[in-house]
Amino acid sequence: MKNRVLEYKDISGYLPYDLYLEFANKITVKAVGWDKQFNTLKVERPDGYTIEKSVDNFIPYLLPESTMYETITHNGEEIIPIVEMAKMASKGVLDMWGDSISEKRLEYSLSKYHAPSALIKVKVSPCDMYFFKFSNGSFNIYNISDGNIEKVVNQFQLFDYLHELKIDYRGLIDRKLAIDFRII
Repeated sequence: MKNRVLEYKDISGYLPYDLYLEFANKITVKAVGWDKQFNTLKVERPDGYTIEKSVDNFIPYLLPESTMYETITHNGEEIIPIVEMAKMASKGVLDMWGDSISEKRLEYSLSKYHAPSALIKVKVSPCDMYFFKFSNGSFNIYNISDGNIEKVVNQFQLFDYLHELKIDYRGLIDRKLAIDFRII
């Protein structure tokens, strides 16, 4: 079986968010674009010059998926990414009824026994709540109302947020196709 190599689809979502990568001889470069015609990644070297090479010549710096359950600093604010994602998803869902999420409604528990997964509960009323579960690269949202369970779909903005935070939800670090940003 051929070894898996890094592909454009693995990093394309991170490109708008200042993605840094390792290049030959452990040089850190910044992704600045992609040439579709030649399927090459355009990067800026530390000396300011721009070069183009095939994507598989680079190793991106990302944060491991477990970072979603930890307190990190983002834009000068301390956050727990999975909790912020639940707030984002809840806002979109709850706004359909003219309501919005409050900190008092947000309850979360991060289980080390079931890592890498997390379950977050948002109470809307005593008999209406939302559950947000992230597991194995999939973010699932369920509404439980009067005993009925319904899956909420199309939450693409949550994956945009993972890209912004540079969290590796595709398992690239485990496959040695990305480097844990925290160890540099």
